[in-house]
Amino acid sequence: MNKVLLWLLLLPPIEIFLWIWLAHFVSGWWIFLWTVAAFFIGVTLMRTSLASVMPQLRGQQGGANFQLDPSTDLAVALSRALAGLLLAIPGLLSDVFAVILLLPPIQRWVQKTVVQVLARRQQAMMAQMQSQGFGGGVFGESPFGDSPFSSGGFGQPSRGTVVEGEARTVEPATEKPKQIGPASANDE
Repeated sequence: MNKVLLWLLLLPPIEIFLWIWLAHFVSGWWIFLWTVAAFFIGVTLMRTSLASVMPQLRGQQGGANFQLDPSTDLAVALSRALAGLLLAIPGLLSDVFAVILLLPPIQRWVQKTVVQVLARRQQAMMAQMQSQGFGGGVFGESPFGDSPFSSGGFGQPSRGTVVEGEARTVEPATEKPKQIGPASANDE
């Protein structure tokens, strides 16, 4: 974490130095125009790549088990979005990293790496859940004792399925239902 913070602090002075150094060889206006063009290219790249990913992320948003399908082009779209972000940041070094991220072999490597990392994390999570006793107890009982949805409630012992009280028959209403709002002339 400290190395990442150090690189983030060193990146702006390095970018400024490269900009000034390259301006000695190429006109400063060309570098400025490249920076403006790279910004608009980066923003467009981010929009198009995230537009393909957002429906999948929105579909997984409400689910309790948040799992993305790594077989899709999710990693490729995310690497393109990151490249767009790097292009939108003014500077030549970030633009070089963005172009490297846009190369197809690098995108395939990123996709393969993301699939491996997700598989390892899923296996570690499953192993942790099994070691903690998740997944059901003996004969389908909860490993935590009584279910919080039983009639006893949280922390209360379960009382079974018997509900105490009296039953009464409810007759359907035979009257005309009351209208809410202004009454029309033919209702009266």
